[in-house]
Amino acid sequence: MTTPPITNKQQEILALLYQFRFLNRLQIQAHLKHKDYKTINLWLKDLKDKEYIGRIYSTKVPESMKPAIYYLALNGIRYLKTIGYQQKELKPLYSEKERAENFIAKHVLLADIWLDLQNKSNDKTMWAAATASDLTDPDYKYHFLAELGPDLVFVKKTKNMNMYYLLEIFESKLPFYSIRKKIRNYFDFYFYNAWEDNTSEDFPTLLFVCPDLSTLISAKRYARKLLAEYDDIDMKMQFAENIKMQEAGVTGEIWEEVIIKADQTDSD
Repeated sequence: MTTPPITNKQQEILALLYQFRFLNRLQIQAHLKHKDYKTINLWLKDLKDKEYIGRIYSTKVPESMKPAIYYLALNGIRYLKTIGYQQKELKPLYSEKERAENFIAKHVLLADIWLDLQNKSNDKTMWAAATASDLTDPDYKYHFLAELGPDLVFVKKTKNMNMYYLLEIFESKLPFYSIRKKIRNYFDFYFYNAWEDNTSEDFPTLLFVCPDLSTLISAKRYARKLLAEYDDIDMKMQFAENIKMQEAGVTGEIWEEVIIKADQTDSD
């Protein structure tokens, strides 16, 4: 089936929506580095009319004060398939409009984090980040992380060293047994030596974002419990509340560190 024609810039928007899953107009404009919001709105309207993208927007107050959120629709997925994206990579996108509000909010937040890191780059320090969608590319150097599935992989590069981070955001209402499983997966990943086998860098700092203080305390307690099961672990884990990260950013002074060593524990 032939899809309606679109411009190169509109094709860039589709690629961005694949990378981040959900984006609002402000984020799309920031990624494209385009000054005219009216032009962005025209491109988005045309993509929506041609069924390349879908739009989430409420006319009810206070939701109507929030920018519309966009995601890939059927023709957008078909277009990506024609330029080489694999069906396995595209399959989750067919049900985007049915995603829960918490899932959508998390991906919009991840896009904000990505942009914030880009804005913090300067002559002395460069930040680079990759999303879970980026990791699905078999040719990507961090494809080995795809099975672990962190929400974001990012690095702080300075003249003297590189510091890597794996970020996991726990959605609100996520059952705590699922949170425990995710944390244990990172412990297993550490012992599998997959990072060392694929890079020459130090093991990344693990960042876990919790929906509330109660979850944060329980998650840290579970991490200490896992620590007791192992010897000779040197792994950094840090926890923060979602609201604090939204206010201060991922590089803010918000993280509660748990240094995972056999001879050391932390306190809440």
